[in-house]
Amino acid sequence: QSGLLSKTEYVTAANIFVDASAADYVSCFQQSLDCSEAKTDESQRKLPTLKGGKLQLEMSIKLRLLQSARDVTYVFTLEPVAVELIDILESKLKDQQEELEKLRARRDNATRIFLYAESGACVSSTLQWKPVNSGYFALTADRTFISGSKKTQEEGTEELVTREAQHLQQIATLQNHIQNLEAQANSDNVHAENRKLQNDLENTNKQLHAALKRSEADCNKAQENARQASELQLQLATVQEKYKKLKKKLQSQKAATQPSQTTTWLQTRASKLELNEQRLETAKFKLELRENKLSSKEEELEKKRVALQEQEHGQNDERSRLKAQRFMLDKEIKRHDEKATTDKQAHETDMMERKAMLDEIAKKKDALASHESLKKTADDWKQKCIRAENEAAAARVPYATLESLQDKNGFLKKLWIHSMPAAVPNGASTISPSTGSTT
Repeated sequence: QSGLLSKTEYVTAANIFVDASAADYVSCFQQSLDCSEAKTDESQRKLPTLKGGKLQLEMSIKLRLLQSARDVTYVFTLEPVAVELIDILESKLKDQQEELEKLRARRDNATRIFLYAESGACVSSTLQWKPVNSGYFALTADRTFISGSKKTQEEGTEELVTREAQHLQQIATLQNHIQNLEAQANSDNVHAENRKLQNDLENTNKQLHAALKRSEADCNKAQENARQASELQLQLATVQEKYKKLKKKLQSQKAATQPSQTTTWLQTRASKLELNEQRLETAKFKLELRENKLSSKEEELEKKRVALQEQEHGQNDERSRLKAQRFMLDKEIKRHDEKATTDKQAHETDMMERKAMLDEIAKKKDALASHESLKKTADDWKQKCIRAENEAAAARVPYATLESLQDKNGFLKKLWIHSMPAAVPNGASTISPSTGSTT
């Protein structure tokens, strides 16, 4: 998987799988390593030591097909690896597992705030609620709206944001894990199973074709033997006819004439004919034996043909079963893909809703902050107005005193003017009531 090892370094002509990819070899090696060493019949592993402190891994795998078995061996040279890297990976994996357990415990032990409220009446199509006895929620003055307290809203918002972030992280982790599992299942199990089934079918077809060829050759040989036997039978019948004719001729000659040289020749010929008859009997017996052997071979060939036909029917049934199984696997994969697509769409919809909720929460938080700033500004202006009113009230007191004094002065001036004599002597000084100057 890392790409540091090519197929040519461990694949030879004795252990090659035709059209097999590196993932197929890795799956086979993984199954061999996962197999217990007690199962010596299926898989064997050796770890001899080489020069320079290196180790050599030898894996012997037994492949079975029907009644035949084949052993293939793969050899790998193991390079030394620092133990610190393994310890670091183990510690990282342990930390991730602990964090996952903490997240699960926090999710299971998360506290929730519930509110139970009852409506009292409906005034002008507006629902009014009964008083709420809760430290987390409050009822407005007009009893038409239930809101959370400032502290509760901030804590709830922060907690909601934290939970959403954790939830998003967990969902992303689970989604990556699901994608890895799907990729591994699609690349390892399905392809390996399909390739294994195809290899089994190809090997079985090859064996069936070879057996059919052998049976056809045996049938042709049996037909040739039967033809030769029929020809021998025809020759035997011809020889027997000739023998009968010669025997009749000899008997007629014996009855007609006395023994002579011709008789002697005929006797010699008769003895030769008897010898030929014995030879023909022997050949006939051998021919019968050969016919019996041919009939037994024909029976065996017929049995083999029937067995091969049954085996072919069984292979056809197995092929149909494998096709049905492959169809079911394709259907299951399609259903799984559809389910994954549906889950992905639902997850995207949920994420969009959560994003909209977070945006709304952020807007409400900003509105709450602006409301707080406006409230603070209004309080400042209110304090300034109160101080201005106090200063105005304090300034009105001396002004009222001044007005009363002015009224008194005006009244006294009027009295003084009316009380003065009508004529003033020459050379006397007068006081102007308006300016107060003397002349």
